[in-house]
Amino acid sequence: MSREVDGVRLHPLVLDEDLSVLSGLVVPALSARRLVSRPLPGTSLRSTLGLERPANRFATAAAATATATATATATAAQEDAR
Repeated sequence: MSREVDGVRLHPLVLDEDLSVLSGLVVPALSARRLVSRPLPGTSLRSTLGLERPANRFATAAAATATATATATATAAQEDAR
């Protein structure tokens, strides 16, 4: 099954009753069998895909221009280093 599925989400049907079962019994059993692992701190889908953070839509136009210029300069420096 690991070839077809790379993850699942477990949702408790009744939060007060099922959450303790999931966290106390199901997750530890899956961890013991190495079928589930905890996410690494600081990781996100954006970092996994290598995407930059989007520009702040509330920033002033000057700040957005400065950010774009700095990004372009950093990208050019990385390409020159290659």
